Formats: sequence, C-alpha cells, structure tokens
Amino acid sequence: MSQSYNNTGSRAGVAASEPLAAGTIADPNMVSSASPAMSVVTVCRNAGETIARAAQSLVDQTFRDFEWVVVDGLSTDGTVAVAERFAAKLRASGLSAECRSEADSGIYAALNAGIARARGEVIGILNADDYYEPTTLARIADAHRTHPDAGIIYGFLRVVGDGGEFQVYRYNYDYILTHVNHPAESAAQHPTCFVLKTVYDTIGVFDTSYATSADYEFLLRAKRLGVRFHALDGVLSNFSVGGASWRISNSARIEQRYRAQYSNGLLTDAEYRLKQRSVARSRFGEWRAWLLHRFTSVLLGPNG
Repeated sequence: MSQSYNNTGSRAGVAASEPLAAGTIADPNMVSSASPAMSVVTVCRNAGETIARAAQSLVDQTFRDFEWVVVDGLSTDGTVAVAERFAAKLRASGLSAECRSEADSGIYAALNAGIARARGEVIGILNADDYYEPTTLARIADAHRTHPDAGIIYGFLRVVGDGGEFQVYRYNYDYILTHVNHPAESAAQHPTCFVLKTVYDTIGVFDTSYATSADYEFLLRAKRLGVRFHALDGVLSNFSVGGASWRISNSARIEQRYRAQYSNGLLTDAEYRLKQRSVARSRFGEWRAWLLHRFTSVLLGPNG
C-alpha cells in the first residue's frame, strides 16, 4: 500500500499509540484473536440514554468484519451494562467486542486509549450519542479496497436534533483545511472520518491539549503531512446535537481552532496575534452578554 505521508508528525502529546494500562475487560475470553478488517471506537461517560442507539447501528451493519472497542469513563448510570449487552450480541454473531471502564483525563485521552486497543486496519470513531447508517462500514471497506492510497476516508454527516434532521453536509477537506478564512465554524466532520491505523502510527494520535478541537488539529496535521483524503457521497454518520463540542463557548472553540492553524503553519506570528486579539474581543462580548442576562434576570425576577 502506497502512502504519501512521512514520519515527521509525532511530537509531545500526539505520539504513536501505546498499549493501555490494565483495566476492566468484559468477558475477554470471548474476544477473537484474529485481527478484524475494521475497528469502531466509542468513548463514553454516563451515556446510558443514548449508547443503545449507537450500538444498535453496529449490530445492524451489513459489513461483518469489524470489532467494537468501548472506553467508558467510570459511568454511574448503567452505561457499561448497556454497552456490554450489545457487545454480547456482537460476540454472539462472531464479531469482537470489548468494554473497558477506567478513569481518563478527557475525551481525547480516552479516544487515544481506544485507538491503542484497536486491531483493525481502518478505525472509525462512533460517539455514544451518534449512529451509523446500516451500510456505513461496507462503504468504507469498499472505498479502502478501491482507493488503497487514501489514509482518511469520509463522507456526508447528517445533523439531527429533537427527533429530526436539520442539516446534511460534507466538507471539501482539500480546500477547507488549507484556507483559514473560510466561514465554517468547525472544519472537522470527525464522526464520518475513518482513518488507517498506519496513519495514527505514523503522524500520531489526538493532541490532548485541545479540549474540544483535537479532531480538527489532527486533520490539519494529516493534511500538512500529506495524508490523502478520499470523499464519499452519501450519509455515513448521524450526529446528535448536544455533545461536548456544543457546550464550549464560541470564543473558546475559535481560540483552539486558531491555535491549531498556527501550530500547523497556516498562520504567521503576526496573523496569530491578530487572531488572538479577535478572540479576546469575542470573549469580552460573551462575558458582557452573560452579565446583562444575569442583571436582567435579577431585575425582572422569575416572572419577568
């Protein structure tokens, strides 16, 4: 398999995958020793209300050569029991599934742990409140077979909320990862991205210093180091509004995005300083709006 990226991408915080420390493995004797073609990693904490839908979308896959790796952050709401119930279904059908519950230092640290456990040649990330289309893994497997030089395969993302669809889109990464002034608020459609394990091994995993934008930084790094992207038509993943990335302020999100652009050589020192000033103004505006809202609430009272 020919790959165009080089081996210069690893640095502190984004080193290649390492084995996980000992943790809780659900029924390890039922985990197949044969390496699957594909791995799906799910990280979660207290996702008991949504993880069943995500897991069911794996049970429903038409492609049947994959494993499911669940990294739970010590949930207290029964998430692990739900995940293990579906993992047992996958194992009963001859697939591999593993559930671990352990402390972690954040979403991206947990994702890095899952990637380290993954044995498949291609790795997808399924958030606990998202779900795949039934043919998603089959389409990825077919694309990997017909485009072996692609290190990242992706497609359309359907955004859902309140029980309905309100947006379907797909970025052009060849453009959007090299044009820093595009209007998109987030340039990472990571729920649809399937990454070759050799890419993670070569350029590193997620930089955990980015609280909610490490996926964007990873894609910027991949593009900078020459990883080939291949786009598919059609929806691959359904993204639910309300996850961790929706709970961060806009200024914090944009600040991380600018830092990722700067660290990957897309902004000069002077340009980055201007961006930082812009973020500071935005942060002040957010603080002023919050203060006005609080003042108005106190002034008008609960019935105002």
